[in-house]
Amino acid sequence: MKKPITIQTIAKTLSAQLKYAGWRIEIDDDYDSFKLYMAYNDKALLEAFSAMHLLMMTLGNDPANVEIRFTFFADPRISLKIKDSVKWQKEIKDSLQSLCDNLFEEAGIKVELDWIKSTRLPHRKVNFSGKGLRPGLEVELAYWKKG
Repeated sequence: MKKPITIQTIAKTLSAQLKYAGWRIEIDDDYDSFKLYMAYNDKALLEAFSAMHLLMMTLGNDPANVEIRFTFFADPRISLKIKDSVKWQKEIKDSLQSLCDNLFEEAGIKVELDWIKSTRLPHRKVNFSGKGLRPGLEVELAYWKKG
């Protein structure tokens, strides 16, 4: 019988892949059923996304049943200068989904995309170059890894 992939394995694999891709993990909350990483990249994705949360939670006390959420934050000093349009937001969502899908594929982790949501000028503040600023755009992708 094949051993199930657990939250610990997913967290270890994804954090290693993010570091390899140039992300610096600066906050690392690591519990048995909850993982949260706050990461930054000097080379912003799509010219604007330089901060990211990676959140993982087990469901029903089953370490192999995991929700995984990537939340990408666009630096407002960059993204607010870019013309906002529905087409641009769709391109961003597609590009970020492709990035996340590739991370899972390279890790050999089978997941299902549950939803994608973008929020223009969200209320929370994020650290951009030492300054707590409201992101210009927040894009959240939620995945499920079941048993």
